[in-house]
Amino acid sequence: MTYFGCYRNAFNGSLPLELGMLTDWGEMFFYGNAFTGSIPTELGMLTSMKGIYLFQNALTGTLPSELGLLSNMTDLQVSGNSLSGSVSTVLGLLTHVKKLYLFDNAFTGSLPSELGLVTSLSRLELDANSLSGPIPYQLGMLTSLASLYLSENSFTGSLPSTLGNLISMERMYMAGNAFTGSLPSEFGLLANIKILDLSENSLHGSLPSTELGRLVNITSLNLWGNSLSGSLPTEAGLLTQLTVLSLRSNSLDGRLPSEVGLLTQLSGLWLNDCPFSGAIPSELGLMESLEILNLSNNSFAGLVISELGQLANLRQLDLSSSPPSLRGPVPFDCLPSGLGSLDISGSPGLVGSIPEELCFLQNSSCLHDVFYASALPCSLDFDCSNLLCGCLCAC
Repeated sequence: MTYFGCYRNAFNGSLPLELGMLTDWGEMFFYGNAFTGSIPTELGMLTSMKGIYLFQNALTGTLPSELGLLSNMTDLQVSGNSLSGSVSTVLGLLTHVKKLYLFDNAFTGSLPSELGLVTSLSRLELDANSLSGPIPYQLGMLTSLASLYLSENSFTGSLPSTLGNLISMERMYMAGNAFTGSLPSEFGLLANIKILDLSENSLHGSLPSTELGRLVNITSLNLWGNSLSGSLPTEAGLLTQLTVLSLRSNSLDGRLPSEVGLLTQLSGLWLNDCPFSGAIPSELGLMESLEILNLSNNSFAGLVISELGQLANLRQLDLSSSPPSLRGPVPFDCLPSGLGSLDISGSPGLVGSIPEELCFLQNSSCLHDVFYASALPCSLDFDCSNLLCGCLCAC
């Protein structure tokens, strides 16, 4: 037998030790059951084994070092269990492994540098564990690696510049750790990257301008929840494939470059909770795909641009907690008809009247969440209740 599949059932109990006697097995599909106990060390006798799939069970204990004997292994997937202990250094012996899925367990300790020897790796997923310590620079040797998932751990230290050597990298998730230091300029060498998520860390320093502009294939860039400073480089306008850009909750300041208007594929833009200043560039009106725009709690000045009315696909607009320097009438008359959420609360510089058309937009579109500055008078002379249209107008 070269294939044994008993996946997505309700099998329980321990995995039998006798599995190690089936030396002609090539693949073992036991995922999606309720197996308990530890992974048998006897599995190390299955020298013909190419794939072990034990994910989504209730296995405990450590990862047996005997698995390092399986020199023909290409897939090892044990995610979604309660495995603990360290990530064994013997995994570096699995030089043919392409997919290593250890996520959603309880592994602790540091990441072994021996993983850098597994140059065949295309996917390495270790997120949602309790791993700590710095990222070994040897990971930069994995030039076939296309997906790296290290989010939701306790990694520390600086991001190694050698990660810029990962020329096949397409998805890098490293959010929710405790990384410090600046964003390595070598990340600009990741020419194939599509998703980069470094949110919720402690990164600081400025964004590398020239290198940032080289990531021309990136579609999602999440850097929110760090301590990045300086201005947003004009080179950000070169990232024309972006659909998601979140820089919120940083210390980025200065004027928002007009080049952001070149990001016409962008559907979500979060720049809130940063001290951006100066006028909101009218070029934002060129972002025809934009659905979510959050500019709240900034230091913008000048008038609210009427070009927001050109954003035909806009569903959520947040200008709340703006300083008095952002002033003038809110251009209610040109807001897009599909707008479903508008927040302009806590913005004392905004003036004007809320028209009754706000609750009855074109095509019977209903604005379900409206929050407005207390200084704004409401001109409605009829009941604008949740029962009528979902508005939260206090009329």
